Amino acid sequence: MAGFDDSVQRSYTLPGGGRGESGKIDFSANSFCQAVPTRMISVYDYKTIPAFDNTTAGFQNIYTHNVICDMSISANGTIGFHRQCMRTDLSSSVYYSLSGW
Repeated sequence: MAGFDDSVQRSYTLPGGGRGESGKIDFSANSFCQAVPTRMISVYDYKTIPAFDNTTAGFQNIYTHNVICDMSISANGTIGFHRQCMRTDLSSSVYYSLSGW
């Protein structure tokens, strides 16, 4: 699929059927939305994890990892992720995982 970057993203088969994809999303300082390329045609589950250590003092913010996914694949082979955190310095990068077909 157009835009899928093999050096940054990983695609794999899930046990029992289905596909998985994972990688890292880097939001720019002013962006709250990122279109991530995908090879999938449908998604039923996603997970995101902050790409920084949120266990150290000063980073105990439950909102830093709020990233939502629109769960629909666009016609150009991308899926949209939207971050819900006002602290762009803490939520600029997240790791993601998608499950689907």
